[in-house]
Amino acid sequence: AEESPDAWGGLIDLDADGEPVDRVDAAIAASDRVGRELEQAVRGGRVHVPRLASLDVPARGPSYAWRHDGAYLITGGLGAIGLRLAARMIASGVRRVVLMGRSPLPPRDRWGEVEPGSADGIRIGAVRGLEAQGAAVHLLTADVADRASLEAALAAYRREAWPPIVGVIHAAGDIDARLGEHVDAALFDRVARGKLLGAVHLDALLPDAPVFVACSSLMAVLGMPGLSAYAAANT
Repeated sequence: AEESPDAWGGLIDLDADGEPVDRVDAAIAASDRVGRELEQAVRGGRVHVPRLASLDVPARGPSYAWRHDGAYLITGGLGAIGLRLAARMIASGVRRVVLMGRSPLPPRDRWGEVEPGSADGIRIGAVRGLEAQGAAVHLLTADVADRASLEAALAAYRREAWPPIVGVIHAAGDIDARLGEHVDAALFDRVARGKLLGAVHLDALLPDAPVFVACSSLMAVLGMPGLSAYAAANT
């Protein structure tokens, strides 16, 4: 539907009950009654179609009480989403964050030499901004999709006797935009493994962390041309 609209006719989700041929006949008859709806679900002879509607959301309850005796690990921590999450968490009470990413920043004693407008300069500025909010920021380099890499980074963190990790925010992700006909197994694995294997490895290596949040993308629901592997991984 997203990538080959010229070949897209529509989608009808059939009732689970009854003979297949009867279900198809009933779906066609029901579909004729509602006109050109590109997505339909037939249940008991009735056709349901997707619509956006306002949702009455109850008032937000008490804010989560972030612990002060430990650190919160954010994977993809130096990306735009990870840094935004870190800032919000710090603003609501977190005192120590561990930002994990695959690409390390230069050593801190060289930060003054980095061009502020460069990719590293922007990330350094973001880290300094988090510290200006009153939080301690620890940087870890690891590929969460590689268990050995993640295990080594966590072991180094523990050897230095930093406060224990009491929460995990898994925000790492990869995008390689290709239309579905150009996505092979290798590309799918490369895009999906950070989300999927990363979650598995974090769960295995930090089993006692009482907070574990896996971040998804709206693309998991809405889809977008060229992001089939990314959308699947987020789903």
